Amino acid sequence: MTSELSRREFLKLSGALAGSFLLSPIGKIIPQETQEEMPDRPFPFINQKNKSQCAVASMTMLIAAFLEKHGKDNDINKLYDEILSSFGRPIENNSSGVFGNELIQILKKNGQKFGYEIITENKRSYDPLRMDYLLKQNGPAIVDVNANYLPDTVNHWVVVVKIKEADNKFYINIADPARAKEYSHYLPRPFKTPKDMVFEPDGTIFLPWETFSDSAGSVFIQLKDKLGKQNKNQILYQQCLYPLSNLKTETPTPGVD
Repeated sequence: MTSELSRREFLKLSGALAGSFLLSPIGKIIPQETQEEMPDRPFPFINQKNKSQCAVASMTMLIAAFLEKHGKDNDINKLYDEILSSFGRPIENNSSGVFGNELIQILKKNGQKFGYEIITENKRSYDPLRMDYLLKQNGPAIVDVNANYLPDTVNHWVVVVKIKEADNKFYINIADPARAKEYSHYLPRPFKTPKDMVFEPDGTIFLPWETFSDSAGSVFIQLKDKLGKQNKNQILYQQCLYPLSNLKTETPTPGVD
């Protein structure tokens, strides 16, 4: 029987093979740890602009991260308005928001313009090491969660960014468009603050893995380059954003803002 340690080491190696190493000009493999001089990169975060637009904000962040990964500049506020416009309908305050099928449809529609395809075949993993592997391989993902991070009905869209391990515990970095250090009138209320939730300078939050996993659905949507290419700059971006070396439905189901 494979021990937990050996399983973990195997997944670490799998993650490395998915992009944690670089090839030098002479073909030698350079471990990610040799790239310590590279600065950490803040996640392109934006809050939703009304109480029902968490899908719009999450899609905007997902696409903005994809564009940054591929070296393309973007104005996240303009991108937000562009994504909202692509729905072809208003998403009004206190409306029913956006369900899963429409979210996927609009992501596909915008992929023609921004040069990506969506990945929907992966379900949200209940194993942090497996999720870490997927995030390193393909970048951030949109997931459906309970807005209060309780084991209850999923009703909110967020973006998961990366996994971190500290003191033998796993934590997940989440871009939650409905949460801000200071409350604004256009953000949903009331919200319960999960135990051990920590805000990052870029606006994202960290939560204990168990808190997230117990409150999330199974949707896990990522983006990939339409041409299937990955150049050196993309790998470098991936290493800056994801420095960690260790990671309830058949099809994406409707999630409500």
